[in-house]
Amino acid sequence: MINDNTFKRSCFGVAESMNEETAPCNSKITDVGGVRKLIVNCKDCSEDFSFNDCLKGLVLAFQDNYDVESLVLSDFIETQFIGDELEIIEGLRQISDELDRLSARTGGADCTGCEIEPKKMYSTLKDRLLTDHENFYQSLSDYAIKIIKKEGCKDCRRSAKEEFTVLGKKVLEYRSKILLDAYGILR
Repeated sequence: MINDNTFKRSCFGVAESMNEETAPCNSKITDVGGVRKLIVNCKDCSEDFSFNDCLKGLVLAFQDNYDVESLVLSDFIETQFIGDELEIIEGLRQISDELDRLSARTGGADCTGCEIEPKKMYSTLKDRLLTDHENFYQSLSDYAIKIIKKEGCKDCRRSAKEEFTVLGKKVLEYRSKILLDAYGILR
């Protein structure tokens, strides 16, 4: 069974006719012997991607396709990711999904678009996670400092404290997994 999810998109995963994020240029799900594979066709991409652009495309592809057991980057040489490698991308997807969920909230009744207004703050964090991963942790820290210093309106600050507790736990678990699995560093 092949489910072809081919999109007319720019290579950055953004629909050309609208400004919404979607899966990367070309991807398809195959089910071979009960194993769901997400195959991303990299060789047809007309852009020169940086690592961050590719990572963003992979995370967006995962947002559209759950229960994937194998990821194949199909270029002139195919690279398959399974197990721990796949879990790292899945962890990014989970954090990205959480940031999406949080950014759907609006500020409190008294909020006039403060610096920590949920839509603005969490959308910025998601963009940083997907396009500038190296600086994501710094941005997260910067927002946490703003919350601690009581910047922003009272309603946004109150909800952000609770949300950052949950988000921070997910991010730290993800970071620990990378350090343990990818680098063999123990906590």
